[in-house]
Amino acid sequence: MTTAPSAERIRDALSDALKAKLIALDCYAAIGSTNDELMAAPVPAPGEVRVAIADHQTAGRGRSGKTWHLPPGAGLCLSFATTLPVDAARIAPLTLSVGVALTNALRALGADAMIKWPNDLVHDGHKLGGILVERRNYPEGSSIVIGVGLNVQLPPGFGDNFDQPAALPPGDITTAVGNRIDRDMLAASVSNALHEACVAYAKTARPPSPDDWAPIDFLQGRRITVESPGKALTGTAQGIAASGALCVSDDSGKTKTADSGSVRLL
Repeated sequence: MTTAPSAERIRDALSDALKAKLIALDCYAAIGSTNDELMAAPVPAPGEVRVAIADHQTAGRGRSGKTWHLPPGAGLCLSFATTLPVDAARIAPLTLSVGVALTNALRALGADAMIKWPNDLVHDGHKLGGILVERRNYPEGSSIVIGVGLNVQLPPGFGDNFDQPAALPPGDITTAVGNRIDRDMLAASVSNALHEACVAYAKTARPPSPDDWAPIDFLQGRRITVESPGKALTGTAQGIAASGALCVSDDSGKTKTADSGSVRLL
């Protein structure tokens, strides 16, 4: 069953800092894409925030044009729009900072979550959700929309026919936490985490430090291939560099870095 999240309950659970900057909080039972909705909305002034939340998306998407589809009632689709005083060349590592913030928010709820570089939220080898950051040109910095898709409670049998050996099978937050999750409170927690991450990034425009990344790094020590257009890098994941790039020790023992790409476990 598809039901709209409660804007009133979510707003009441937001931090005072976010409430002071929030100019719109719109909730939907179903929508094409919450990211598309905010990408088409007026650009928030620097520091202001728009949030769109849906129970179900009919045209959800992830990185590299991949689709994101869940049955009604199984997930949380949330997009967060703001404008940061950061130029386009320095906005890409924001995805990593958001990933750390969301992983820590899920851990605070009781889920032993980790982050799979660059944008997947993981528990026990299963994908809980993903992050998509999109940017619009804006004269005073970067207007961004951060999309977060989370599996809250998958129906029985969902993923039983999963046949993508290069990807992680789906998991959900209810299983990770061990009890039923209040999706409105989860939406508020995610919104607060995104706001805190954006406020911090506006001050530094830096990715998380390797030390902050290490305790929640799902890939650390795993054999992987990083695939990007026209090339592939195979080796053992060794955390992130100060720039936010993924460090990979190749078969000769030389450490190389990948600034972008999709990671496949070997």
